[in-house]
Amino acid sequence: MNSGITEPITEPPKASPVVVLEAGAGGSGDADGSGDADQSSNLEVAQPVKLKPMQILKQNAAPIAECLFIGLFLGLNDGQFGIILPSIKEYYNISDGIVSLLFICQAVGYLIAAFLNGWIVEKLKQKGALYLSGALSVVAYVLLLLGLPFPAMCCFMPILGGALALMDAGANVYPSTMPYGTTLLNLIHAAYGLGSLTGPLIASAIFASHLSWKTSYMILAGIAALNCLFIWLSFRNVELHEEEEPDVQNSGDATSADAKPVVRRGRFAQSVRLKFTWLCAIFLLFYVGIETTIGGWGYTFLTTARGGDTVQMGRVMSGYWAGLTVGRVILGHITGMFGEKRMILVYLVITCGMVILVWQATSIGTDAAGLVILGAVLGPMFPTAISVSHQVLPKHLHATAVGFLVA
Repeated sequence: MNSGITEPITEPPKASPVVVLEAGAGGSGDADGSGDADQSSNLEVAQPVKLKPMQILKQNAAPIAECLFIGLFLGLNDGQFGIILPSIKEYYNISDGIVSLLFICQAVGYLIAAFLNGWIVEKLKQKGALYLSGALSVVAYVLLLLGLPFPAMCCFMPILGGALALMDAGANVYPSTMPYGTTLLNLIHAAYGLGSLTGPLIASAIFASHLSWKTSYMILAGIAALNCLFIWLSFRNVELHEEEEPDVQNSGDATSADAKPVVRRGRFAQSVRLKFTWLCAIFLLFYVGIETTIGGWGYTFLTTARGGDTVQMGRVMSGYWAGLTVGRVILGHITGMFGEKRMILVYLVITCGMVILVWQATSIGTDAAGLVILGAVLGPMFPTAISVSHQVLPKHLHATAVGFLVA
């Protein structure tokens, strides 16, 4: 699956999970009066009717829209955090090294969710995991906005990280079961970029009004509560399709004396035994590290090292996230045209060049341009990795493996 809006309208439609029995004439009887017999016969030969792709999308419009809202919500969280970080540092009177523990603690929550995601999905199903993530996100934001002592903040961040990781996994897995799944996934990733560029604008407006950083978490808590409600309303009547593990028989001839029994493993164990899972996980580990480091510390760098205005630099960081959004929409199409591997290598080379430019250039204008370009070339990488994973991994491992990769 390619990154960006690359999926043409000619994508083969997926079979609808909805089965409709065709009504036969036997319900009213034939000319010979054998109505009951014909009715039974018609029921036996009734065939399932496959819905057209747009009909399937229309039936699932509410959960698809909620997945887009989840992407927007996740972007708001990531986009505002880097802007409020200096205020948190000042509030607690701590150093950069100490305040960075918040990043580490949230990452711990993501890692815990990465290893527990498969187990949670098996126990609660994908819909239950989404409900849990929504509730935990509300709890985490309410605790964070209280402004309790810094050690308590560090304890709350893993809760937030775990909740967002489960939510992110669900929003990436569900659309892949729909027609035009590639297009839907990339729209969700673009919605994340839209939220990321909006987050700094909201945080900058808060500071321009001389309000506390707690106001930012208060807004996020309200959005999280709405998101929790939307998840329930959108998915309550939706039966998420759970791919069953293929019934693998013994290798070789069933009557052969050398045939070995198949050892059944849990889905997480199956996922982590695949070489592709670890290669993709390591790639995303470094990618997300670069993306969030720039998004989280770019504002501090521009205001401290470059002496930029606190409100204006928030808008500059919105430019970085705007570049990421545009990159996921436009460069994603180019990625599909010229091949994922080739284009990812090109994006990595440009990324290195832009990082050096921002590091060495002393002009804020040059730094701003470099950050926008940097965001644009970083944008397609994450959707591309998720898209390819849906192509390579077995379907029954999508929920578990993608959850692991995302977290």
